[in-house]
Amino acid sequence: MTFNGRVVLPEALHQRPYEVEITYMAYWAHEYFGITDGPVTTFTLARVAPDNDGAFHIELPNFTKDVVTESHHRDAALRFIAREPDTNNIITLLAPANVQGKGPQDVPIRPKYPNEVIFRPIPGSPQEQGGRPDRNELR
Repeated sequence: MTFNGRVVLPEALHQRPYEVEITYMAYWAHEYFGITDGPVTTFTLARVAPDNDGAFHIELPNFTKDVVTESHHRDAALRFIAREPDTNNIITLLAPANVQGKGPQDVPIRPKYPNEVIFRPIPGSPQEQGGRPDRNELR
């Protein structure tokens, strides 16, 4: 399916080159693998460079047709992160403004999305600490 998004960044971050990384959050994996506590299993799906207005378009799998995702009641989500293309450093974590998910950063698994999902920085993301994360925060 084609996913259309737009990143709205503050002016200080808008001038920096960045890519949007899309990650599949497999919340269902804890139950599936019998894990009682631990990190969420994730799969990086793609990276895309938005245009000058923050718009991007990308083909993503339709996870509503995935047997595992569906059998676990779509207990999964997509996450979007703005990263520097050369260093892979996080510029900001992105939250969907017009789609609600399990958490503030989650885009739920759906068969269809709005014509354009709007993303804004999440409070507390690296951009709030002076625009660049400390090296130790990235480890």
